[in-house]
Amino acid sequence: MRRVIVSIVCVVSCLVTSAETAQSTLANHPIVGDWKLSVARSTGASIRLAVTVSPSGQIDMTTMGLSAQFRLDGKEHPTFGVMATWEQAGTGSWNAVVKNGVKTTSIDHYVLSADERTLTITTETPGRSMGVPETLVLTRASGGPGLAGVWQGRRSVGDAAAQYAVEDGKLRIHLSPSEERWLAPLDGKDYAWSMPGAEPGRLMARGQLVDARTISIVLKEKGVAFHYATLSVSADGRTLQIDQVHGPTADAPERSRLVYERR
Repeated sequence: MRRVIVSIVCVVSCLVTSAETAQSTLANHPIVGDWKLSVARSTGASIRLAVTVSPSGQIDMTTMGLSAQFRLDGKEHPTFGVMATWEQAGTGSWNAVVKNGVKTTSIDHYVLSADERTLTITTETPGRSMGVPETLVLTRASGGPGLAGVWQGRRSVGDAAAQYAVEDGKLRIHLSPSEERWLAPLDGKDYAWSMPGAEPGRLMARGQLVDARTISIVLKEKGVAFHYATLSVSADGRTLQIDQVHGPTADAPERSRLVYERR
């Protein structure tokens, strides 16, 4: 019995020591600070958007591990991690409006070319202080007519900034201009990820401290992973590289690389 008690004490002691070491490493992690995206050094993700339209008017979209299911009925519907109201803006054009309460946080404009071979998606963020509206141009890979089918392209990268801080052993993240926020310990458990227009509790993230310069984060929608990110700070502490996988598994083909420079 004495040996069992001694063993239990040793295990508890080791776990406490490990937790304290991890917390100390995070407190001194070089990721802490303000960062600005280097557009020239970054690569946007390849995009595959699959769209189906049912005879009843239900529209389903899937891309990068996320989905949207909606109707053009003036009601809010789940749209790639947030809630959006969809409307017909004209012949071959649609708007997806995301609100946070009564405030509009973003508008996605979908425009189909006259020959139905190109789909242009422009995202506007009211009050955005950086850059210009983000534009994604997709070409039809299959399907039709209209919006239905498979579309492919590559997302461009625009001006962005990121702030990282450590508070009470937790990592605080603030991403601009998307205004995504997260505050959680890096213990491999799920914690709420905040994003304008998202339902409370819909988006979660788990983070882990890989080593003295690397952090991994997995984002989930309703418990299902859709985004894997590895954040690595260079040895000189001047560059933050974020390698991202966009999809339900860590080996999904849709990938991107963001390179930030310390301000």
